[in-house]
Amino acid sequence: MGFKIKCVPVLDKMICCCCSCNLKTATIILGWISLIGQVMGFVTSAVRLAMFDKEQAVLMYDSQESLIAALVSSAVNMLIYALLLYGAHEERPAFMLPYVILGMIGLIICAVAVVIIGIFFFVENIIIAGVVVLILGGLTMALASFFWLVIYSYYRQLEERQHLRPAPLDIFVAGKTSDQE
Repeated sequence: MGFKIKCVPVLDKMICCCCSCNLKTATIILGWISLIGQVMGFVTSAVRLAMFDKEQAVLMYDSQESLIAALVSSAVNMLIYALLLYGAHEERPAFMLPYVILGMIGLIICAVAVVIIGIFFFVENIIIAGVVVLILGGLTMALASFFWLVIYSYYRQLEERQHLRPAPLDIFVAGKTSDQE
């Protein structure tokens, strides 16, 4: 089962200002960086939840519910990145598919959020904040999109390689067994 987006180009290798490496290496590096970030987020949320005090909760995101949501989100993301790493390392694209699909959905949601927040600041006459949100959000989205494209390209490379391999042939030899005699 392949997942192909016809309008998305596929890279041959990751080319960056300081290095040029193959897609497998780039995917594994990006996967490890993301997994480590999610583990840190999980630990941070767990510690904050363990030390939670309702009287000291001042900010909106300092509620038990938001900390539990962050904990669950980090756990799910850790699973997705672990699957990505396994799929990249073992060259099994099916394990990379959750990241590819959810990564694209996440990029779309974040892009819409950046535009909405930018527009909100412009409507409220907070022009500088709107410009900053749009510029920084746009740059962040461009970088995140490039990283997603690298991983998607490796996924497509593995998919195409799998379809080029001939399927194993099962050969059955008809003959008598000792039970049939």
